[in-house]
Amino acid sequence: MNIATDLATMSVPVVTADANALTIRNKLTEQTFECAFHIIVCDKDQFLGLIRIEDLFSADTYTTADVIMDKESPLIKPGVDQEITAWTAVRHK
Repeated sequence: MNIATDLATMSVPVVTADANALTIRNKLTEQTFECAFHIIVCDKDQFLGLIRIEDLFSADTYTTADVIMDKESPLIKPGVDQEITAWTAVRHK
């Protein structure tokens, strides 16, 4: 049985809530990420939300991550079956 952690990666862009769209766009060019569909917004180790790449590129240059991000993003804990993970993601859409 596959679980969500089997499919997860840590190689994703992570920013703080006060980073603006220009800074985040530049960060995406500084290294290669395994997955960059979403940008993770954190305060230290605390997850705050997600930014969809589409929302980042349509945002004004100086709009901050806390304005762009989806604060209602579902959290999936380690060990959760991939079917439950997929169902949770689809329900959130």
